[in-house]
Amino acid sequence: METVPWERARKPDEHVIDVREGVIHHRTVLAVRFSSLGDVVLTLPALAALRARVSDVRLEYLTREPYAGLLLHSPLIDQVVPWDPADGLRPLRTRLRQAPPDFVLDFHSSLRSHLLTWGMGVPAV
Repeated sequence: METVPWERARKPDEHVIDVREGVIHHRTVLAVRFSSLGDVVLTLPALAALRARVSDVRLEYLTREPYAGLLLHSPLIDQVVPWDPADGLRPLRTRLRQAPPDFVLDFHSSLRSHLLTWGMGVPAV
C-alpha cells in the first residue's frame, strides 16, 4: 500500500513546530493577523490550543491598532504589538528585530506579512 504525501517520513527541520511532542520550550511565538475584528477573534482558538500544549511558550500578537484593545486582556497573549499601517513596515521590522521571536504564526498570509517575516529573518509557519 502506497503512502500518501503527508504520511511520508520527513527529516527533522528546525523550522517545524511539533506541538505534539512539546518541541517548543521557552520559545517566543509572534502571531500575525492585521485585520479584521472577526478574523482576529478566529485566531484565538489556535493560540489556545498552542498554549494548552506548550504552557511555557511566550505568545505575542501583532495586529493593527484598532484591534489591539481586544487582545490586551486576553490570558492567552503575553504581549500585544499594535501597528499603524501609515507608519510602514520598516519601523515595525526594526522594532521587532530588537527582540525577535523564534517563530511567526502568519495568520494573515499576505504580501505585507510575508515581507515583514522575511525582513525579520524569522521562520514563519
